[in-house]
Amino acid sequence: MKFEPDYNPELFSPKPFLEPSSLKLGRGKLVTWTVLHTPPEGFEPPLTLGYVQLADGAVILAHGEMEKNPALDSKVSVDVAGEHFVFKPYDPTKRIWEQIDGVRKTVIGWWDAVEGAATQAARDRKAAKLKEARRKKREQSKTVQNGD
Repeated sequence: MKFEPDYNPELFSPKPFLEPSSLKLGRGKLVTWTVLHTPPEGFEPPLTLGYVQLADGAVILAHGEMEKNPALDSKVSVDVAGEHFVFKPYDPTKRIWEQIDGVRKTVIGWWDAVEGAATQAARDRKAAKLKEARRKKREQSKTVQNGD
């Protein structure tokens, strides 16, 4: 190997170039995991870490938020928390409740729109009746003044 004194390797930032938006987060399979009882500075012990294979085939290292030891090849849900990927036990009912909540928000939004339109229509009718009553009152006062 030849020594090259002008060799200047390109240094990369320690932050990964992976954008969470490029991954299909949500559900994955736990490939392997470990618990660090003396984690690096800045992390609270015990720190659970695991490799999770996502639906698109990508394998990521994620922090675990599990109350008990997970089984290998178990389904987990994956999300982003701050600068870290996090895996939790997969709860199929969570997705159903999210869908129900979405429908509820849609229905409430629709109902608010209908109720707002109905309220505005009622206000418009009331304003029209009041305007008509004032017009009639002016006409009556004119006829009374002309008749005197």
